[in-house]
Amino acid sequence: MPHFGGIVINAKAVIGKNCNLAHTVTIGNTQRGELKGVPTIGDYVWIGTGSVIVGGIEIGDNVLIAPNSYINYNVDSNSLCVAGKVLHRENPTKGYIKNVLGESQTSLSSY
Repeated sequence: MPHFGGIVINAKAVIGKNCNLAHTVTIGNTQRGELKGVPTIGDYVWIGTGSVIVGGIEIGDNVLIAPNSYINYNVDSNSLCVAGKVLHRENPTKGYIKNVLGESQTSLSSY
């Protein structure tokens, strides 16, 4: 959390290792319908300022979610979410994942 402030995370959400959350991010639940539940977020996910991720959805590994995104759908690994689109990319989080626990800087070269 490089810019801590105003982050809301539902207690039942599952967040993988080495995810970076910017300020004013919300990870919440949906209480009815097909999307009922909370998100499961993979490893090495970067979530930009003001993003909202809700519902019983799955976000894969190595995903970049652009600032001010509203995500209530599944996102495959190795994707970039921007302006309501999901674009598959080789290393979408390269240069973004800065706060990694228990790994050397050399192992970050692929992220």
